[in-house]
Amino acid sequence: MYLKLICTLSLLLLVKMGFAQVDFAQLDGQLSNDAQFKEIAIGAEVSLKIKQDANVVYLNLQSEDLLVASICISQGNEVYVLHASAALGMVKYVKKENSNQWTTTDKFKWELRETGLDQKSIDKRSIYFDNNQWVANTMSMGVTGENEFIIDRRLFKNGYTIQLAAGLMPAETPDKILSLPKGHEAGCANPLLVSGDPNPTYDFLPRGWYKIELEN
Repeated sequence: MYLKLICTLSLLLLVKMGFAQVDFAQLDGQLSNDAQFKEIAIGAEVSLKIKQDANVVYLNLQSEDLLVASICISQGNEVYVLHASAALGMVKYVKKENSNQWTTTDKFKWELRETGLDQKSIDKRSIYFDNNQWVANTMSMGVTGENEFIIDRRLFKNGYTIQLAAGLMPAETPDKILSLPKGHEAGCANPLLVSGDPNPTYDFLPRGWYKIELEN
């Protein structure tokens, strides 16, 4: 009884402090039909939808079979690249002052290769989310071409607007990276960046990406 009370109080404290409450058992690579998801981009090759709450941003990406889904998120002078393939990884770029160039000294650290839906795998996704402030399914999970990203709002530190882009590597034609929006092959859809072997410098153009207003 006392243990149950302690767990309940701890959960209430986390909610009050604004920490994300996520059901990681639902992160299975199968997109839901939740009507709260809003369209960002819909096309013949790919669709991208978003849902928000006070603590978390959910992205649903539907396309042909992919080897890699790479999401770029810009806010202020930072760009985060969230990479999902057979494993997950993230790098951060920082904009040079008075320049269009963005630089990093990061390398992808490949983690979370688990594909199962057992409790141990679910717990590892929860830990990865707590440590990195995002998580996604790997490409071999769930339904072919269906990808889920869950991003903690604490990753965004500079106000309530972000810019979003993606570079996608199709399984059948891995040399032909799909750019969302189109025209960003030199930045977010750069083949080396999408493949997980990034250059230290890119000419990102976030002003041409999808603009997302985060809900208060």
